[in-house]
Amino acid sequence: MAKRQVLSGLNIFWRMILGYLVVIFLVVAISAYSILSLNKINRLANSILSIDQQVIDIEKKMTDSLLAQAQNEQKYFVTRDESYLNLYLSQQQAFAEHFSQLAPLLSSAEEIALKDRIRELFSSYSSRLPLIPSSPSSLLSPSSIDKQTSRPATTGSSSPNPVAAEDSKTTIDELTSSLEKLIGLRQLMINQKMEQLRQMGNQASLITQIFVVASLVLCLILAFFITRSISRPLRKIEKMTEYIGDLNFDHHLNLGVHSPRELAQLAQSFSQMADRLKEIDEMKNNFISHVSHELRTPLTSINEAGDLLLDGVGGEITSRQEHLLQIIKQCTERLIKMVNNLLDLSKMEAGMMNYEFVQASFSQIILHSLQELDLLARKKSIRLEVQLEDNLPLLKMDVDRMQEVVDNLLSNAVKFTPEGGTVRIEARQVTSFLQVSVSDTGPGIPPEYQSRIFEKFQGIKSGRTAGTKGTGLGLSIASHIVKAHGGKIWVESTEGKGSTFYFSLPLTAALEKDFPGEKKEK
Repeated sequence: MAKRQVLSGLNIFWRMILGYLVVIFLVVAISAYSILSLNKINRLANSILSIDQQVIDIEKKMTDSLLAQAQNEQKYFVTRDESYLNLYLSQQQAFAEHFSQLAPLLSSAEEIALKDRIRELFSSYSSRLPLIPSSPSSLLSPSSIDKQTSRPATTGSSSPNPVAAEDSKTTIDELTSSLEKLIGLRQLMINQKMEQLRQMGNQASLITQIFVVASLVLCLILAFFITRSISRPLRKIEKMTEYIGDLNFDHHLNLGVHSPRELAQLAQSFSQMADRLKEIDEMKNNFISHVSHELRTPLTSINEAGDLLLDGVGGEITSRQEHLLQIIKQCTERLIKMVNNLLDLSKMEAGMMNYEFVQASFSQIILHSLQELDLLARKKSIRLEVQLEDNLPLLKMDVDRMQEVVDNLLSNAVKFTPEGGTVRIEARQVTSFLQVSVSDTGPGIPPEYQSRIFEKFQGIKSGRTAGTKGTGLGLSIASHIVKAHGGKIWVESTEGKGSTFYFSLPLTAALEKDFPGEKKEK
């Protein structure tokens, strides 16, 4: 069994390690996927900002330069002002520079075709004008850009040709249209990349959420099984401590083979401790029983000798001697009663107490106890109250033992009630039970003692009860007797406001059968 528990503990340990590794793998996967997705999104965003937007800006500048050239061309032919010619040439140079910047940034086949068309149209447009003496083929060549900055020779009396002007306008319109197409294509590419960014973001968000949810679910499952493997054995250990607290050492702690090794070892040690406590408790009970049995004979002899001396068998005694003998007799009788209670309690705990069940009236038991305690109550000015329900049914019970129960409860009530207080006893039928209650106006019982008040040798440590301590056996004996009759006994108390002891007995109990924890000798 111990070997199986050790192996099971190791299996649980490796399962926990495997669970932790799976969780770590999921966390690493989430991190890696997030980093890759962010890198892709970052590259795509940089492409839009650093290339696509730059291409659109250059194309717009080329369009502006082209339109400025056309305007300056018309103004120059009308006014023959050299400043318009200079503006025309500078815009032409700017267009060539922008074109040289744009060309390496174009990538698609449509853009490259439009680029070639723009070069062709611009060369054609420039060749029609008598402003520049250079050849049309070298107009947009990178090697000729610097040459375009020199001012060309002009004819002083040339006039605009209507046909050439119309062709120039047509060429400008085609160039403008081509540039707009380039801007449209690049804007379309930007829109496609933005859509791609949106899809990548949604996909990354979805996959990350799936990974996170999976990790959380796995963590919850792992935490549940780990907590369960620890909490269930701990609950069993807690239950075992309650049994031991109630002085019940017959239960053994078995956590099963699926408990962690440390808790299994703790349970084994706990069971060994319970077995050892049970042995010690049995040794204590045997010792008390043996000592009580050995004490009863000499105590009885002392009591009989005291009676003989009081009767004058040993000769005439003085009044002072008689007083001392009375003290010896009272102490001896109290010791004999204590020894008898110890022996009776030992029999009850062993299930060997004999009970003589007869049909009797419980009202007579109560009245008899009240008569016995009347003198003591009068000495303390305590008022005794009794309320018995009419026509209480007869009970099958051991009259002497039930008399002992009522005597114990009433004597305790009178003992702990201060002078001028009240003790009240009631008996009534509640459904199929006879319920008896004994109330007092004493100091009450602290809550921490109420659950243990019926255990043997359980006294209440309180300054209010100084001088009224008992042996702590009466309530324990009363509890055993009530349970042997198939009933139950309990207490309700508020500290400083008195206590009420209840016990109930079944009216139709099968008294001949053994009750839990009690056996009867035939």
